[in-house]
Amino acid sequence: MRLELFSKYRTHIMGAAMIWIMFFHTPFSAKTEMGNFLHIIGFYGVDMFLLASGLGLYYSMRKSKGILDFYRKRAVRILPAYLIVAICWYAFFKTDLTFSDTLLSILGINYYRGTIYGRPPYFDWFLPTLFALYLLTPLYDKLFQKVQVKWKLTALMSMISPALCVWAHFTGRQVLYGSLVRIPVFLVGYCIGWFLYEKKEEQKGSWMVHVALLTGGLLLGYCVQNELKPVAGIFWGINAYPALIAAPGICALIGLVCKYLEKWLRVFGRILLIPLYICGRYSLEIYLFHQRLMEFMNSGTCAEVRNAVIGGLGYDRYNLLIAIASIALAAALHELIALATKGICSIGKKKDQLAVSGK
Repeated sequence: MRLELFSKYRTHIMGAAMIWIMFFHTPFSAKTEMGNFLHIIGFYGVDMFLLASGLGLYYSMRKSKGILDFYRKRAVRILPAYLIVAICWYAFFKTDLTFSDTLLSILGINYYRGTIYGRPPYFDWFLPTLFALYLLTPLYDKLFQKVQVKWKLTALMSMISPALCVWAHFTGRQVLYGSLVRIPVFLVGYCIGWFLYEKKEEQKGSWMVHVALLTGGLLLGYCVQNELKPVAGIFWGINAYPALIAAPGICALIGLVCKYLEKWLRVFGRILLIPLYICGRYSLEIYLFHQRLMEFMNSGTCAEVRNAVIGGLGYDRYNLLIAIASIALAAALHELIALATKGICSIGKKKDQLAVSGK
């Protein structure tokens, strides 16, 4: 369990995170306490995803030609898929909203306008969170590069999270907890990105730290979910703090499993890893489609189809079909966008070449 596996198997780790998130979003009646626990903490996949995103963004900042180039790369990766799904969702399935609410929802503004006393319609909470983190990354990177002891800055800046949660509590904006508590895990991912990019040497006994964090994080998560939350009424979002402890260990463990599958099973091991790679490659699009498909297929509009499929296959297989359909749609949208982007870039290059040649 070493940090270098984060970078090598980053796509697979993001795929595992996406599968866990889909599992969390899917209604599930576990037969064992362990199965139920793994289901109710499926939102830890978000923390794994942000940890891997923070790592990737550090690499992206180093490889970008400037801030504008960094933003361009992020926009090309996220905005086409996001806008296509969001606009289609409101154009065909959420037609009862006003134009202003639709626009503010797509822009992510409505998410930040919500309070515990009421919230305007919003498309999603995770994408506005991601947009904010991406927007602030170049500014944070300037500070990060000036500081010699990176982990101390990471720990200090992570304290912004509980401070903002206190602010949210006293202003009635507890609905933002889900975003605010994820700031530390993103910063930790950014620090890991620096560690790996600069090829820092990891201590031989570091695996013990990963095991300790993984075990401690999961035990704390179990206590919060099953013992403290029902009694203290912890608001959604605060219960994600244990994921900050567990996420690095979970990611390291997944990386270790991937490594030994390839080492011991060779070709067959690589075949087994394909689903993780696919879900990681199309993770953004899968996230966008899965929640929307779940909502649509469980609405009154699809009642007859839903009842027919459940009657023939059962409820669990019905949900599995939705997951598979989400992955298929995600892959198709991703590749179509990539093809269109490649075509636009090739046209631009031809125009530049013609301009240079004077034709």
